[in-house]
Amino acid sequence: MREARSFVIVLFRFIRNAKFGTSRKKGCLPKSHHYGLVLEQLGQRDIWGSIPTMMRQTGKQILTLRGFRALFLGVMLALGVIGGANGGDSRVVPGMVVDPLSGVALNGYDAVSYFTDSEPVPGRPEFEFYWKGVPWYFSSAANLEIFAMAPEIYAPQFGGHGTMSLARGFLSDGNPLIYRVLDNRLYLFYSFGNREAFSLADKTARLKAIETWQKSGFAEA
Repeated sequence: MREARSFVIVLFRFIRNAKFGTSRKKGCLPKSHHYGLVLEQLGQRDIWGSIPTMMRQTGKQILTLRGFRALFLGVMLALGVIGGANGGDSRVVPGMVVDPLSGVALNGYDAVSYFTDSEPVPGRPEFEFYWKGVPWYFSSAANLEIFAMAPEIYAPQFGGHGTMSLARGFLSDGNPLIYRVLDNRLYLFYSFGNREAFSLADKTARLKAIETWQKSGFAEA
């Protein structure tokens, strides 16, 4: 790590002082001298060889932190430490897609707004309702009450997983901003291309998605 930082600092100084593409001022050293200076300050150490190792170590640290956070949230939910202050179902359901940072369903968008507004409306933490073990945010107390009376209608189908991905036989997280409301049900998609493919044969795709979802084991939760 110290070698990599030394490399970055020396390279920065080299770029700053080399004045690429500009005429040299009187007394300015030629570029060849700067190259020699960089090599001299680096002491001919194998900096390039150490960078891949540094990147792998950093990647492992990030993955470890993410894994720890996911484990912590799961334990807190299971123990009821993170509970539904506004009521609702507090059972943890692994098949529900949530925001990886906040743990909120639909990335915090109001599920009811998909049916009542021209586009999804961001929810607010003060209008929070727990269902399927995760928090849902709403833009108003009225929308929260509507959702609480019939969450199965307003929540995205297949736990928020991509509908076309399921139709093709695998699970992927749906994007709350790429969706379709069809027959009074909300369907999310992984990409715009997935949504377009779904539109070409939505009935067949829905049947295949349902079949994959039932085989996944999450449908019983």
